[in-house]
Amino acid sequence: TTSLARSVGVGCTLSSARGPGWCLMLAEGAGALRDVVLCTTGLPGADKSRCSAIVKALGGRYSGDLTREVTHLVATEWGSPKYKKAV
Repeated sequence: TTSLARSVGVGCTLSSARGPGWCLMLAEGAGALRDVVLCTTGLPGADKSRCSAIVKALGGRYSGDLTREVTHLVATEWGSPKYKKAV
């Protein structure tokens, strides 16, 4: 399990059928992020897609745009337009 998966109580296993790094969520994690609207900045496309799928699998929502509804921003570095808008 990854530390992120452990922090939200999700079992995570690697599956080569989906490609390296893809996590399959166990039912115990469903709803763990139900009040979260997550946005990312700076992530490569494949990582962004993975992040979106994981957030949705855990009951949260993913937004490509930084809006007032977004509760969490994941940034790879300081200084992006989304980061500056958030702070």
